[in-house]
Amino acid sequence: MPLPTLNLSVCLKDNCKKLSVTDTTGGYSASNTTGWGTPNDNRTAVTAASIVIKDSAAAVVHTETVTTQTNAVDWYADFTYEDIALTLADGQYTATYSITTETGTTETTVKFYVYCGLKCCVHKRLHAAVVAYGNDPCKYADKLNFANYLWALLKDFEDAVRGCNFNKAKTAFDKLTALCATEEDCNCK
Repeated sequence: MPLPTLNLSVCLKDNCKKLSVTDTTGGYSASNTTGWGTPNDNRTAVTAASIVIKDSAAAVVHTETVTTQTNAVDWYADFTYEDIALTLADGQYTATYSITTETGTTETTVKFYVYCGLKCCVHKRLHAAVVAYGNDPCKYADKLNFANYLWALLKDFEDAVRGCNFNKAKTAFDKLTALCATEEDCNCK
């Protein structure tokens, strides 16, 4: 039997302390001819499965063996693995999902960003600007303008990531990182 073509989604949870990974390959059908199930391998045929997380320099930061989680599930439905507990610094990462059956091995890799620290920094700047603005809008207009600019950059970054435009996302991420670093430490960790 042929191997399915894997699809994967990742999501950060619990203030970036857990990674949720979902196999979104789906079941074989007329509209999904590379999904799990006849004529392709079933998910229950998996003999090895892993998720490898790498940083932007391609260094492995975490490997999770998930073989025992695959056999007990229906082959046709999306499946979310147990949350992976790890703390990642802000930056771009990849998750590579690999499965092996008697037919062979296949894998897929997705990019994702961790930006909990940057998001916290922007929210703290917004809060500080709102408090200051309420006291004296003329005196603290620069603080409000700076916070609004950070907010706009954060939203631009999030939109770029959702749209899989990683070049645009990197530009916004780098700007946010530099701007948050120029101010006092946000103490978000």
